[in-house]
Amino acid sequence: MQTQIPVDLLKTAHGQTADKILRSCVHCGFCLSACPTYGLLGDELDSPRGRIYLIKQALEGGEVTANSLTHLDRCLTCRSCETTCPSGVEYAHLLDIGREFIEAKSPRPRLQQFIRWGLRKTLTTPFLFNTLTTLWPWAKHSTVNKPLQTLVRQAKAHTHVKQVLLISGCVQPALAPNINLATIHVLHKLGIGVIETPQVQCCGAVEHHLSGSEDALKK
Repeated sequence: MQTQIPVDLLKTAHGQTADKILRSCVHCGFCLSACPTYGLLGDELDSPRGRIYLIKQALEGGEVTANSLTHLDRCLTCRSCETTCPSGVEYAHLLDIGREFIEAKSPRPRLQQFIRWGLRKTLTTPFLFNTLTTLWPWAKHSTVNKPLQTLVRQAKAHTHVKQVLLISGCVQPALAPNINLATIHVLHKLGIGVIETPQVQCCGAVEHHLSGSEDALKK
């Protein structure tokens, strides 16, 4: 794919990376069949190829609107498209650059900015998040499965030669506790022991996906 990114942008690290990724795309369309949002909505702009064109247009100085950001926001970042791409396009990396660039040119409404900031701070503050889930139990994905919890306790009593380290996660233990319980149970069935450790440091994913790239890098 040919690009016409302004020289001043090409002098930046993001500009150079985006240009390289864009040039590797041959807009063949293999990614369309692998994209869940395109399969659901049927809109080219809600496909990897369509989003790549939106990002390319923005980087080249074209018109950017709130609608452009909406199409990028709908991407689940599942990266399924990357597994089917014959050219090895680093779509997820380009998407991160595109979201940040477009959001800077077309800022979100104040209310939306506040909501995203609130989610970032709530989800990354364990005490606050755990308190809220206690007050509002209906917000949880699931409650602890007692029979499964009993099986896990019994599994931990066994000693296995093979061991894996399982990080409990930041919001998962409170929001969906059965995920780790089921994981431990399956690993035990496979003859693998589990050493659990608390999530001490934030990985920055929540910050990164909610327009807090700078805060994510500090985590």
